[in-house]
Amino acid sequence: MYRFVLSRIVMTFFTMFCVIFFVYALLEFVPGDPATLILGPTALQGGIDMFNEMHGLDRPFFVRFGSYIWGIITRFDFGLSFRSSLPVVDELTHRFGITFNLAWMGTVSTLMLGVPLGILAAVKHSTIVDRSVTIWAIFIAAVPGFWLGLVMVIFFSVRLGWLPVFGTGSWQHYVLPVASMAIPGSAGFIRLTRAVMLDTVHAEYIKTARAKGCTERVVIWKHAFKNAMLPIINGAGLGFSALLGGAILTETIFAMPGIGVYTLAALRANDTPVVMASTIFLSFIFCMVVLAIDLIYAFVDPRIKAKFSS
Repeated sequence: MYRFVLSRIVMTFFTMFCVIFFVYALLEFVPGDPATLILGPTALQGGIDMFNEMHGLDRPFFVRFGSYIWGIITRFDFGLSFRSSLPVVDELTHRFGITFNLAWMGTVSTLMLGVPLGILAAVKHSTIVDRSVTIWAIFIAAVPGFWLGLVMVIFFSVRLGWLPVFGTGSWQHYVLPVASMAIPGSAGFIRLTRAVMLDTVHAEYIKTARAKGCTERVVIWKHAFKNAMLPIINGAGLGFSALLGGAILTETIFAMPGIGVYTLAALRANDTPVVMASTIFLSFIFCMVVLAIDLIYAFVDPRIKAKFSS
């Protein structure tokens, strides 16, 4: 077991290093000079040289990359923003909390909507309930999240006045953004849970549990669902990571100052430190989620324990 955990941790940090190097090199070859974009096309050469010297852009590529990595490891320093000349980590820390709240609330809401309906469709297989749930899943999967968000803003905020249109002042500001992500996202979990549960409820040990006199509730939740959890856990982790990195549209529609909008603005302005720090933040969270899924698999799945204990 320890070998499995150690191998996953080493792989995670190696992946992080590769992501940092690839993004740093990619931004190096993006057309456009950061000094000219920030200072304007009428900037004098002396001002451009001063800007490059202040941000270390006049040094060789590998020297800058090594200095950047060393600053992250030793001081948690992601550099200064080209636009504001403020530490990037301060702005990201504030904005990351908003995006993180959107991601975990959206993931939990998606699971609460999708998993019970998927179980219900599997238990009531080939009935009107199963067909209704399947049609509902297909319908909400075809609904774009940004369109649903706009419709809910018009109905619940503008016409009824129940919920705020934009901002992050209270929990009410998160209701519509989370709903616009969770409702379309639950379609995937409905189909996934239904497919996994259908494979599980027809297994031999489920027939044995019924033959022993177990109630249907115990058979479904204690035996069938417990053994169908691994794909759902994997889907939940990857869904959380996707929401964390893909909440730009939601943040834009509801005017939420999250990390997605911040990164998009920095990308347009060629603000390399902000883009790098945002990418590292999101990549780190994604790698940690994948690592957590692997560790949960290791403790839940006895096959992994047997493989690495031998």
